[in-house]
Amino acid sequence: MKKYFLLLLSVIILSSCHSTKTVTTIKTETVPDIKKTDDRPSVNGSWELQKLWSSDTSWRVKPVLNIDLENNTFNGNTGCNAVSGKFVLKGLILTFNREMFTTKMACPGYKDNTFLNILLKVNTYILTKDILTLSQDEIALMVLKRKAGN
Repeated sequence: MKKYFLLLLSVIILSSCHSTKTVTTIKTETVPDIKKTDDRPSVNGSWELQKLWSSDTSWRVKPVLNIDLENNTFNGNTGCNAVSGKFVLKGLILTFNREMFTTKMACPGYKDNTFLNILLKVNTYILTKDILTLSQDEIALMVLKRKAGN
């Protein structure tokens, strides 16, 4: 019985040495750097607010964000006060730095603080043609439209 077992074991070992095995290669991709992607629209440029989450759309002057990818900075206005600062953009992740600079003009009826507080909650974005949606996770917080000439 031992002879048959050893013979069977030898046949299995020898046959496995000549078998071919398919190796599957999994391709991993890194998150693309938005600055280097030329074949799709860019968030670079000037954007005008169209809709702000939990707020009406009646703005005396619509807030504007000018995004500069080269320097990772932005500037613009909140409808009343000027605003500027830095942001981080990597893939679809977009966050605005809490250390923003704003002017302090008194503008009764404007929603400056609402705009700035919501801007600080942004952590991702979706860009479709000339519409930029800034979101927190999967909740759209503000919708901006590319200003003409950008």
